[in-house]
Amino acid sequence: MAPNRYTRPKWQAQQWSGTLRRVRIVLTVTLAVAVAATAALVNRTADAAGGRLARTPAQLKLTGMQPISVRGLAFRPAERVKVVLRTTTDATWTQSTTASRTGIFNVVFAAARAGHCTGFTVRATGLKGSTAVLRRIPLPACMPA
Repeated sequence: MAPNRYTRPKWQAQQWSGTLRRVRIVLTVTLAVAVAATAALVNRTADAAGGRLARTPAQLKLTGMQPISVRGLAFRPAERVKVVLRTTTDATWTQSTTASRTGIFNVVFAAARAGHCTGFTVRATGLKGSTAVLRRIPLPACMPA
């Protein structure tokens, strides 16, 4: 059979099949790496959504004393939170709020004032399981003898 312009000589066909084989191997390896990376990313995202990754514990920071105000950090996203303030004078205030997408909220107890001799406890409890407590004890000079 005489070679025409559409058929390749046998040595070129063998060379081309070797190149295709290498391309197939490279593509297979690339695809396997991409699938593994995607699976790891999906697994990590699922763990984060389910809360199975190590999380920073929820915490409260005092942001003001006149009136008493606190900021909640590291709560679950969009979590409904009940915040209770109790002073050493047995006064109690309660507020509810919702944490942001990043797990942060601010609460101001407008009627609550605290001097340097007033101790208080702020407890925040979320409906998705986050809890945090902030305690401020009175100064030692204010303690009864």
